[in-house]
Amino acid sequence: MNFKTANRMVKNRVYIRFISFFLLFSHFVFLFSCGKLPEKASGASDGLRIDSLERIAMDSIYRNPRYAHSMLDEALGLAEDSFQYYKSLTVKSQVYFANSVYDSGFVLRRAVLEYCDRVPMSPGIHGLLGILENTVGNYYSFLDKTDSALLCYSRAYQEIRQSEMEHKIPDICINIADIYARKGAYDQRARYFRQALFVSDSLGIMDRMSFPIYLGLGETYMELRDFDLSDHFYRLAEKELDSRNLSEKFAFCNSRGNYYYYKKEYAKALPWFLRAREVARPTRMDFYTNVCEINLGEIYLCLGQLDSARLYLEKGFKYFHTYNNKTALYHLTTLKASLALKEGNPGLAYQLSRSYTDTVGIDPKMIAIRNKNLQDYFAATGDFKRAYEYQTENSVIENNIRSERTRMRVAEIDMRYRQDTTLLKREVIIRQQAGRMEYLEMTRWIWILLFVILLIVSGMVYYYMKRKRRAQWLSHIDQVTKLKMESIRNRVSPHFIFNVLNREICSEEEGSSRRTQLSGLVELLRSSLEITEKLSVTLAEELRFVRTYLNLQTQGLEPDFHLEWDIDPSLARDEIYIPAMLIQIPVENAVKHGLRTIEGEKHLSVFAGRKDKGILIRIEDNGPGYLPLSDLGHANGTGTGVKVLYRTIQLLNMRNKEKITYSVREKNGVEGTGTIVTFFIPSNYNYTL
Repeated sequence: MNFKTANRMVKNRVYIRFISFFLLFSHFVFLFSCGKLPEKASGASDGLRIDSLERIAMDSIYRNPRYAHSMLDEALGLAEDSFQYYKSLTVKSQVYFANSVYDSGFVLRRAVLEYCDRVPMSPGIHGLLGILENTVGNYYSFLDKTDSALLCYSRAYQEIRQSEMEHKIPDICINIADIYARKGAYDQRARYFRQALFVSDSLGIMDRMSFPIYLGLGETYMELRDFDLSDHFYRLAEKELDSRNLSEKFAFCNSRGNYYYYKKEYAKALPWFLRAREVARPTRMDFYTNVCEINLGEIYLCLGQLDSARLYLEKGFKYFHTYNNKTALYHLTTLKASLALKEGNPGLAYQLSRSYTDTVGIDPKMIAIRNKNLQDYFAATGDFKRAYEYQTENSVIENNIRSERTRMRVAEIDMRYRQDTTLLKREVIIRQQAGRMEYLEMTRWIWILLFVILLIVSGMVYYYMKRKRRAQWLSHIDQVTKLKMESIRNRVSPHFIFNVLNREICSEEEGSSRRTQLSGLVELLRSSLEITEKLSVTLAEELRFVRTYLNLQTQGLEPDFHLEWDIDPSLARDEIYIPAMLIQIPVENAVKHGLRTIEGEKHLSVFAGRKDKGILIRIEDNGPGYLPLSDLGHANGTGTGVKVLYRTIQLLNMRNKEKITYSVREKNGVEGTGTIVTFFIPSNYNYTL
């Protein structure tokens, strides 16, 4: 989730709504204690005592279950084998179910069903059967068996209608509404909540039923993403929050946290979930507490507090794994996978995402969250094809969810205004909403079309620019290759030259100046051949080559030639790389085209030192002045070396963010005559083509 995205996807929290069933259960058992069932106890006084004990038990069902059982045991002792006895037994069964002692609850349920089978049917018996079906419906809803739960609630609705408990019809409607929420049919949920609201208002029981109905409507419109209407009903319910019991307070705090969660206001959601956990602890209801653990784990995950997220998710997983709640376990493993991805453990994230893979009955939004984790995993591991497949699958799911939500909103609006007494007003609003939905749908398709067009155009531009850059690259390679081949063709066979020079060296006396000069020439030629094949050499290699070259040129420049070396001693010459022949070619040009053409003092200086974040190299002479690059070929040479050097620098600069810069300028009058050639080479320059 904080797994996060770009835009992030809306996460599903279906298991949170399980709380509503326990909330409604508390209403149901309270109403049962007030029901008008025929008493068949031994006497009127015993009947009143039993009713009193049942009411006390109902008040203690969450705060002190053991005390509730003791009150019901006393009631059973007074009732003996009578209708009142099985009425108390039904309440005791409900206490077991409410505290997750399901085996004992089912045993008492069978005893009540056997009694109902052997006595004549009556409104009282219908009431007992309705309560039992409602209780089992709560059990199946906890196990995420929505079809079985809906069947039980439907039977409870039919039984209650035939009893003398019409005031319990809103409770059954609310239960059915929440089952439809579990099935994703929020338009039907809104329908049953509004039916519960209508019946409660007709029976004058809004003081008791307004809170769960307003809370349910707030949750419904939250799921339909009508946050303004949702907030309206939450605020109506919040006015009565202080007077509600612990289970109702928990349900409201938890649901209000969900409201801010879906709005992605996680910092506002956190206090509500913390408050829900504090409310749940005194109830000793493990289910309530562990739902809070999951909620807190997910919120901390969204807020980036990974240690807290891990702690609460592990607590929730341990509990729901015990009861094999498929929906909760599916979502929990998805959240743990998101946590693993954020912790930099893609292997564990993939393993978790491949566990609990049965998606039968799983909400599509939960599936989309897991697919997003798998997409992030494959993207992180470089398998972009699989990542794209999951992205495509999620796009389909999200489009279906949006379309279904739009359909349900239209259906809910249609249902709402069918109940309005003004037909004209209803028809006008329905047409307006339908037109708006059509406009939104059309706008959505227009944006999709524009996006596809933009994507195609961007792809074409990218492909064209890529081909253009490739063509430029090949052109540069071809030019450099041609220049190198031209240089090679202009050379005499190196083997022939070396053989001739070696014979000449051997014919000279040991230690003679001529033998020393010939040896230097051989060294120069060998170094030239080695450097020619490289794009870059160390500064030490380049300086060694230039020294050898100048040693051979010194005798031809007469005694008044002055050479100055200004090399920064702090430079690591064997570790600093520069383009091959970067210094040699300007030095050769200075000697050939500058110093040889003048009379008198001849000065040549070579400088290398640090500047900013790089190396500065400068070659300076006092020759006749700057000779443009385009005119170099008119002198005693072709200018091939300069061309190769400058083209090589241009080619390398294309592969580097920071460029090699160079300049050739003529000295001004104050500096005298001559030429200054300057190169700046950035640190960490890349010489790989």
